Amino acid sequence: MCPRPFNVVLLFACAVFACNGAIRGSQAQQTNPPTIGSFTANPTAILAGQSSVLSWSVTGASSINIDNGVGSVASSGTTSVTPAASVIFMLTATNTGGTVTASVAIGVTGSAADATISIDTSQDRKTISPFVYGYNAGSSGNAPPGATWLRLGGNRWTAYNWTNNYSNAGSDYGPYHNDNLMGSPADGPGHAAVPSIADATAHGLGLLVTIPIQGWASKVMTGNVLLTDPIGNWFVPNQARKGSPFTLTPDPNSSPVWQDEFANCLAFHWGNGATPIHISLDNEPDLWSSTHAEIQRNPLLYTDLLSLSIAGADAIKQAVPSALIFGPVSYGWAGYINTSISRMRQTRRSTAISSITTWTRCRPRGAREGGDSSMCWICTSIRSRTDAARASTTRTPCRPCATPTAW
Repeated sequence: MCPRPFNVVLLFACAVFACNGAIRGSQAQQTNPPTIGSFTANPTAILAGQSSVLSWSVTGASSINIDNGVGSVASSGTTSVTPAASVIFMLTATNTGGTVTASVAIGVTGSAADATISIDTSQDRKTISPFVYGYNAGSSGNAPPGATWLRLGGNRWTAYNWTNNYSNAGSDYGPYHNDNLMGSPADGPGHAAVPSIADATAHGLGLLVTIPIQGWASKVMTGNVLLTDPIGNWFVPNQARKGSPFTLTPDPNSSPVWQDEFANCLAFHWGNGATPIHISLDNEPDLWSSTHAEIQRNPLLYTDLLSLSIAGADAIKQAVPSALIFGPVSYGWAGYINTSISRMRQTRRSTAISSITTWTRCRPRGAREGGDSSMCWICTSIRSRTDAARASTTRTPCRPCATPTAW
């Protein structure tokens, strides 16, 4: 009963009683709302598929209801629930005096509904290189199933002499040990690559072969090279262009040896397959002054690497026009982004790559703030050459340094 009518009746009854004392007033009774003693869940955190027990105790209610599928319940009790997702259960108790509620939350881990994703591979198809699945191995047997591209590279290749197969381990062994680990003169010219070429062509795989461009190649000599030894005691010059007819049977004691003649040898063994021979310009030049101090006696400058790369690539492309040339071949991400003060190009030209300590992002050509990375500068410099030079040296990690449509 609402408060206002209650007051009116009470006053009237009192008035009648006061007037004659013969009539006893009858006061209307007020009903209090229900009382919820407790409403709990145990446990309040479950894994998907598990259950929790709801418990409650209510007094003075004419009806009690719990939502989320539980329904009408007695004044006290328990029930087990298995929600699929985190949920809040609400208990509602009602009588003529009013309605009261209580709630309890149950958290469910891993409750997200399963999602089904369908991919239609027949739509929006684009051609990609079949050689994106590369593996750093020289034979299909040493590569995992599905590999489409093999690589012959590493420190041994920087001083490799294709005419006699001698090489130098650099700092990996000795240190600076000269030996016939990659083959001897009796194995024939280019033996370090010829078996891998045969394996790759037999299995329809691509192959990246390293051609050294540092400038020195091992003689037929075994032993540790001392850094005080004259370079000519252990090595012969390795030059880019021969300038005369090639031979497939060079003298193992040739001096100098020629990069383009080595490329011609590789192409001869590769043959005229559907895939061109892939050639890498040496190995980790940004570490030569430490890994190959036996031949890199002075720090390597930016302009040194640029000149060696252009000379080697141009000579190789002239010898094997179908070859795809890759380079420079850095030791890792830090090698790509090491840079000097880009605002002073003249300073960069006289800066040793191995001494750079300032790092920056690979910026587009023409950027000045923060500097261009060393590899970006080399890429951009290469692209400033003739169209033929650009076409022969366009496989580098620094694509942002050049106009994308030119790649």
